[in-house]
Amino acid sequence: MTNMDREHVEIPCPSCGHEIEAEYRQFWGGMREIQCRRCHAKVKFDATLASHANREALNLDRANKEFDKAFQRMIQEKIEIKTK
Repeated sequence: MTNMDREHVEIPCPSCGHEIEAEYRQFWGGMREIQCRRCHAKVKFDATLASHANREALNLDRANKEFDKAFQRMIQEKIEIKTK
């Protein structure tokens, strides 16, 4: 699970322009289409592109975790500066 999983994304309906809301995790979980609540048009997604986006989200999540670790080490190993 990435930090992005519960984030919302709005995708415009190609038929009526209404914003269709979804969570990123729905795409990672295999959802390949969404339906507009207003006009009931279905928007389909390419499985390969969804898989690629998921892989990139995992890479981003790993990079964020590594950044957090490095930043915490920097804070813990700070240099003490003595003042008069």
